Amino acid sequence: MKRITSFVLILLVAAAIVAAQAQPRHSGLASIANVGHGKVQLARSMRLELERAGIAPRARLLAVRGRKSFVRLGGPGNDHCYGVNKKGNGSPFGVTCWNDFPSATHPILDLSTFGADGGGPVHVLDAQGIAADGVASVVFTDAGGAVVGRAPVTANVYAAAGVPVSAVRIVALDAEGRMLFAVPK
Repeated sequence: MKRITSFVLILLVAAAIVAAQAQPRHSGLASIANVGHGKVQLARSMRLELERAGIAPRARLLAVRGRKSFVRLGGPGNDHCYGVNKKGNGSPFGVTCWNDFPSATHPILDLSTFGADGGGPVHVLDAQGIAADGVASVVFTDAGGAVVGRAPVTANVYAAAGVPVSAVRIVALDAEGRMLFAVPK
């Protein structure tokens, strides 16, 4: 009887180890808790464009950062579109849609702008985007990989004004500081 009990105990410990190793390394990468609050009025032309694309012409405000409004567009079954615009300037939202965001493969939907000044190297001009629940912050790194700036993720949105000119890459981090994703890869 003692042998059977020991054998069962060994099997239970082995099963617990296998189950622990089967858990995903990062959690919260396939969800966005911020479903938006309040409706955002869309221009008639934008509503028509969304309808032509098969997207319900509805927008919900996710967050406002500085002068930018971040929205989630669409309706039940097709709310995988996100947009950003400069608040108060009357311009339409720049919109992008991804079927695999959020996911472990794409935990951030980066809406940043990269460019070059006067023939210099390409760098981050403007950093902003939408992040899955498991993303705690984004950092900006230079060509050598050194961190030159940071932006927190709050309510699934990140934005940074005045990104250092040396920033050439945006890296998403979890709460423990582990890299989840980078733009460019």
